[in-house]
Amino acid sequence: MGATALGPDASALGRVTRGVGNGVGVASSIDGEKVDGVVQGSVIATYMHGPALARNPELADLLLARALDVPLADLEPLELDAVTQLRRERLR
Repeated sequence: MGATALGPDASALGRVTRGVGNGVGVASSIDGEKVDGVVQGSVIATYMHGPALARNPELADLLLARALDVPLADLEPLELDAVTQLRRERLR
C-alpha cells in the first residue's frame, strides 16, 4: 500500500474512473479528480494491475511511439477489423 505525490516536474498519467489510483488524500487528486501514475521525462509509472496496455490503447500507443522514437501522430494504425472494434470499445 502506498501513495504517490506528484512533484513540480511531474504530471499524472491518467484520470481514475474506478478505484483509488495514486492513493488517498491530496496527492491522489488534481482539481478534485482522482489520478493514477506519473510521467516525468522518460519515466512512466502506474499502480494499474492487469492488462493495462490492452485496456488502454492510448497508453500502448504512447509507449510504442517512445520505443520507436517517433512522434505519436506518426504511428500508423493497424488496419484490422478486430483491432478497430477493440480500440473503439476501449476508448469509449
